[in-house]
This record gives sequence, C-alpha cells and structure tokens, in this order.
Amino acid sequence: MFRSARHRVAGLTPPRVTVISLLGALHVELGEARLLGDDLEVTAVAVLGVVEVHVPAGLAVDVAGARMAGSHAPLPGAPSIRVRGVPVFGTVRVRRS
Repeated sequence: MFRSARHRVAGLTPPRVTVISLLGALHVELGEARLLGDDLEVTAVAVLGVVEVHVPAGLAVDVAGARMAGSHAPLPGAPSIRVRGVPVFGTVRVRRS
C-alpha cells in the first residue's frame, strides 16, 4: 500500500495468477516464468493504483478487461498469455520486455 513493488514470476507457473495493487504500483515480470500448460491467465486488479505486466517478446498476448472509472491500456498486436485487467480508479498496462 502506498508504495511501488516489483514481482518476478520465475519457475513453474500455474495456469492462473492473480495480482492486486492497492494504492500503489506493482510491476509483474513474466520473463522467467515456465508455463505448466500452453496458456497463462493473469488477472490484474488495480484499486487506486497501477499494475504493469511485463510480457516477454515472442509470446501471444490477449488483453481483455473491464473498466470502472480507470484506464486500460492494451498492447496493440502480439503473439499465449491472457491478461484480464480490472482497474478500479486505477490503471492496468501490458508491456513487452
């Protein structure tokens, strides 16, 4: 809360991951994640904060989300990680790393 944090997802990663930012910024790095299956679904919740998901180049990315008085900045074009953004007066971003 009220701070910035960086989380590196490394090693075997379950098919679904949920991250939450409350009144702060959370940077999620997926560069070292080893997917257990073909797909990874990341649910990113930003409540009065920011969640930034860093996706490695070469992977398919599908960005979807709901908006509640916040902004949702999808990455244009790309190859299978699904990022579901739930900004509540906050922001969810997806970036290539």
